[in-house]
Amino acid sequence: MKDNKYSRRYIIGSLVLLSVFIIDIFIPLGAAVGVLYVCSIVLLIYEKEKIILFFSILTTFFILLVLILTATRDTTWMVYVNRSSSIIAIWVLYYVSVKHKQLSERNKIYIHQLEQKNKELERSEFLLNETGSLAKVGGWDLDLKTMTTYFSEETFRIYEIPMGTPPAVEDGIKFYAPEAQEFVQKTVAEAIENHKEYNIE
Repeated sequence: MKDNKYSRRYIIGSLVLLSVFIIDIFIPLGAAVGVLYVCSIVLLIYEKEKIILFFSILTTFFILLVLILTATRDTTWMVYVNRSSSIIAIWVLYYVSVKHKQLSERNKIYIHQLEQKNKELERSEFLLNETGSLAKVGGWDLDLKTMTTYFSEETFRIYEIPMGTPPAVEDGIKFYAPEAQEFVQKTVAEAIENHKEYNIE
């Protein structure tokens, strides 16, 4: 399907360009002809970079060729300005199309990598939850920017609290034995302040 679409665009773009070239030779359109030349490139915007480059070169050649064939001593400077503007517009369009294709390719690669990472993360989370469930071991995490806690599924079960609603940091300390709460609170505060790891048995 894609090959057929590209072939149609290629044929249509070629016919439009040839038609504009013929019209440009026999009918003086002034500045309007530049728009028509640019339109022939726009039709090929989704083609391969080599095809767009080929048509950009060919269109530039046609514009200059018509100017050489039709220019006389009476030709005004505006004609040269219009032709120059058309050529500039064509190459700006070529540059933009190439950059757009490059960004699209990078986005595809990035999205693919992101999907792979998400799959790996889901797999790791599943294994962690399964392992924690079998071993009756839970885990939790703390986002220091938002001071939000994250609990594993087994931690919710151990603490017997509703799934998906981890308590605030200060409330989480209360799950420890009363005699250990002050020590745990002090250890966590030091770890946050000094960016140090800690391990409480």
